[in-house]
Amino acid sequence: TSKANSKGQSKFVLHTRNKTEFENLLSSLECCFNKTIRRDIDPLSMKSYENDKSTVMTTTIGKYSFGLGFMDSDSATQFDKLYGSITVAEDSSIEAIGLDTRRTHRSSCLTAITNSTVKVPNLDRIDQANLPLDGKYNFPPSNGSGVNVYCVDTGVNSKHAEFEGRATNGGAFCAGCPNTDDNGHGSNVAGIIGGKTYGVAKKCNIIGIKVMNASGMGTTSVIISGLSFIASAHSKSSNKNTVVNMSLRSGLNTALNAAVSSLTSIGIHVIVAAGNDASNACNYSPASEPSAIAVGATDTSTDNVASFSNTGKCVGIFAPGTHIVSCGIGSTTATLSESGTSQACPHVSGTIALMIALNGNRDPAQMKSDLYSSSTKNVINGIVSPTPNRLLRIPSNC
Repeated sequence: TSKANSKGQSKFVLHTRNKTEFENLLSSLECCFNKTIRRDIDPLSMKSYENDKSTVMTTTIGKYSFGLGFMDSDSATQFDKLYGSITVAEDSSIEAIGLDTRRTHRSSCLTAITNSTVKVPNLDRIDQANLPLDGKYNFPPSNGSGVNVYCVDTGVNSKHAEFEGRATNGGAFCAGCPNTDDNGHGSNVAGIIGGKTYGVAKKCNIIGIKVMNASGMGTTSVIISGLSFIASAHSKSSNKNTVVNMSLRSGLNTALNAAVSSLTSIGIHVIVAAGNDASNACNYSPASEPSAIAVGATDTSTDNVASFSNTGKCVGIFAPGTHIVSCGIGSTTATLSESGTSQACPHVSGTIALMIALNGNRDPAQMKSDLYSSSTKNVINGIVSPTPNRLLRIPSNC
């Protein structure tokens, strides 16, 4: 669905790699539609104009130019036809994809774990090839150190004891949203990535990018602003060890896929949830974007494909995604159990952080290939071709 204003205009997202045609379109909007063009606006300032009918904002991610603003549907259709290289689409809703609607954030006493024994079965599963679980989680001593993992979600409870001061919130990109987690989904995901107890990579840095509100909902335009922020931070930083976790999904969305493709083109590793529709992941975004790593979910104790998980050739790998305990909100020790490909996805993000810290960074395509090569093959029950039968396996403790 799109957001329409009182004059019947809706929010649209434009994207293209043809900068000349993009500038021509912007000139038309400026002279013929009395739009104010705000070029390459600071991503954190975009929310100030989110509902401004007179403004079109632009941002650049990699080779793609994006325009965000209101117009009527007839004009949008005309622009789409007139400028052949520019895609014009309505600003669609996007949601964080967790299944457990009756969630309880419990206060819990947390203790650090070693790499010898563990009572976190989802971690236990990804360090060994076959069941039964051995009660251990053996991870490389580098443990994700020096890797920045951006959690594009509902924000992060950065003060949580699990993060040991390694978590920050990079910004809130949705209008009226606080720069923290007021939903719980983002904190649960971040804890799986890098919590000291619940996390795959226990020494990585976590940066929360809040693009979804307290209800776990966002829009394409808001998420693009968050991704633009990440691209800018990556480009300016001397540390290029950047991973992006996107535990969210919408229907097929070319603008969102283009933004993800833009991130991978500048060397950022993007891991996305396959979706919880028990359907073909290729019908959803960003799971359908080929340059990303789309993650399906399994049941930890049985290695069955989770009943809700999307499948198909767009899914690259599977990871545990049922009843995953991790961080919650409301206190510095709260816990939350959730199920979904949202929970499977951060297992892979944490694993990429482990791989970078252990063996050095590589371009996203090579890292994806290495990830798939090191996975456990043909142990997942219920896989039907063309879905690949790959279960996540972290690098060995060496």
